[in-house]
Amino acid sequence: MKRAWLAILIVPVVAGTAAGQTREELAAEAFPILEKGCRSGDMMVRARAVEAMARIPGRDVAPYIQDGLNDAQWVVRVAAVKALARLGRPEAKTLAEAWLRKSDFPHESLAFDLVSALPAGVGQSLVFAAALDPASPAREGLFKAVVAQEPPVIAAFFSAGLGKAGLEDRLADIPEDRRVAVATLLVQDRDPAVQAAALRWVRAARLDLPATTLQPLLKSKSPEVRLGVAEVLALAGDGSALTVLAPLLDGPREDQVRYLWAAAAAKALPADVTARLKKFLAPDTPEDLLIPVYLAFAGTEDAALRSRVEEDIQSTLLPRRAAATRALPRLLGNRALPRLYELLRDG
Repeated sequence: MKRAWLAILIVPVVAGTAAGQTREELAAEAFPILEKGCRSGDMMVRARAVEAMARIPGRDVAPYIQDGLNDAQWVVRVAAVKALARLGRPEAKTLAEAWLRKSDFPHESLAFDLVSALPAGVGQSLVFAAALDPASPAREGLFKAVVAQEPPVIAAFFSAGLGKAGLEDRLADIPEDRRVAVATLLVQDRDPAVQAAALRWVRAARLDLPATTLQPLLKSKSPEVRLGVAEVLALAGDGSALTVLAPLLDGPREDQVRYLWAAAAAKALPADVTARLKKFLAPDTPEDLLIPVYLAFAGTEDAALRSRVEEDIQSTLLPRRAAATRALPRLLGNRALPRLYELLRDG
């Protein structure tokens, strides 16, 4: 009840009018009640009263705000800093900056409330700076506070910090219900390094971003961004993106594997891609490369390649036989079951 009547009182004081009263008249009526609220045994009542003191004109409210700063409860101290900020006092920023780095501050619940009354952008920058500071003992709590915010705030944080060591791994800690929205913002970031990191996350987490968001990135000036978005599109079934991925075939084995699995996911293979895949049919091609190649062949409309998959389940070369068996369900669907059963029976 105390909190309810205090809230009812504060609203008209802030608005400045109620039942024909001037702001000064309302303040004169409110001040003794707020003064009593500052001494309440309920910490939330104290917090609201201290914060509201900044709205009272013509009164010396400094002692009440100072008492709030010295309160045993952080929620009251935070309210006092917000009151200072609303009064335009520079110490509000100084205190907020220091408290964000204190190990005993409840960062996860109060970090953004602490800076909410500072000028637009200033408070968020303070939280980000403290969260990105490797020497800050409060870094983990601040990170949890950040990822609990709305997607634009989360995206702004990672945009500022993806170039720092270890932060890319923390993308996985973003709540699932915010991931697509955050990823959509990050892949459109101005910094190609941020875009590339976001695309790696999209690929690893299998996030379903709209093609209309991804396709413009194929024209990026950054080769890393072009390859990253092409891989995401190909893994989503867009075979036309494989042309952009062609340079991966000239890279190390890891890059070749990436290309081949992208080809295996495509719903339709361009002719130039099919030609490239045929080069992997050499007798000495290892099994980990043959499997995505045969999966890609199983999904093509090329009758000769499809026949090759079906025939090679009887191959005397074990890597080919294993790859063809893996691809058979994609080639035949439910009709693959009898063939697989025969293989099991024959050993």
